[in-house]
Amino acid sequence: MAQKSQIWKRSIRSQTKAKESNIIGKQTGAKMFQLLEGRVTWERTPDGISVEIPARRGALSSLYIPLLAIFVAFMWGYHGYEKGKDLTSPDVQSVLQAITVVGIAIGFFFVVTWLAYTFTSQTFLTLNPSQLKIQQRVMGIDLVTRSFPTKDIHDLKFIPPASPLGGKGEIDPNTGRVQFQLGKQTQSFAAGITAAEAFALLHEMLEIYKFPEIV
Repeated sequence: MAQKSQIWKRSIRSQTKAKESNIIGKQTGAKMFQLLEGRVTWERTPDGISVEIPARRGALSSLYIPLLAIFVAFMWGYHGYEKGKDLTSPDVQSVLQAITVVGIAIGFFFVVTWLAYTFTSQTFLTLNPSQLKIQQRVMGIDLVTRSFPTKDIHDLKFIPPASPLGGKGEIDPNTGRVQFQLGKQTQSFAAGITAAEAFALLHEMLEIYKFPEIV
């Protein structure tokens, strides 16, 4: 509890400094966002707030294994093609060549997708007294949008990062998130957010709407 209180106080002090003098040079259309905490930027709207939360790098680490498998399959196909092209019929050579081309194309697609997500993915949050809207964007394009009436939301809180192995092993920073209850459903957003970023964000959200802890 003491550590949580200290993080909260630090984040509030940082947020106050940001409000007073740390306006960053980032502009989207007519919107000017200010630094809230860490990677998180925000702005006041006429009836609420808008917040941008960039994805933490490495959020698509689960793609490493498929990428490796595709690369191995490509190398196997290419090796087989080069080794057997003089010993096989033209039809077999065509199949091996097709495997090579398809492997390159799929590998290239996954690499480009991974790079785009890693460097441009962000959560865009809009909150006013009546609605919470959460958008997942890549390269500025909305991929997924979720909207919730604020009156149905409760138990809004920060979930600290944990080990993927259930408490054993190294903690994965990408497992930190903000979570809330919507009826009996659990919703979350901002994967990879730090404690300081989350507490600064929750402070501003609670200024707009007093989400109850228990319903």
